[in-house]
Order: sequence, then structure tokens, then C-alpha cells
Amino acid sequence: SIGADSDTIQDFLVKSYKNDMSMDSACELAVAAINRGDDEKNSKNIRIAQITRDEKTFEVLDEEKIKQFIESAKTKYPKESK
Repeated sequence: SIGADSDTIQDFLVKSYKNDMSMDSACELAVAAINRGDDEKNSKNIRIAQITRDEKTFEVLDEEKIKQFIESAKTKYPKESK
């Protein structure tokens, strides 16, 4: 990450990432990292594409799926009070 809060976001990713995460868990983590900064993004500001290794597919996720990731990330990775 670069820009404002990049050190905080980088630390968050290092502490939270697990090698055996599912694709959905990784998307939740990515959304949580994006929203770690001061200005929270919504599903209109975030684009996610998934590339699978086994099936060799590329899929751009729709806005509804991104909304689901945003909501689950808020519960799974709540922001710390400043």
C-alpha cells in the first residue's frame, strides 16, 4: 500500500494474512485493508477480480458480492478506535 496510512495498512495485512485463506476470506481482508484509512470506500469505489489457479478462470465480481465482502469485513476486522 502507498499513501496516507500505508504503514498502518501494511501492518494490518502482515498480521491478518494467512497462507491458507479461502478466496472469500482474502477478499474480505482486502476490503478491510482498503477501508482501514480515514475515508471509507463503498462497493462503487472498489473493484475486485479473482483468478483461480486450478480452473484458470478470471472473474470480475459484481457490486452485490463486493457489498457482502464489505459487510462481513466490518464484523471480522472492526476498525480500532483512534
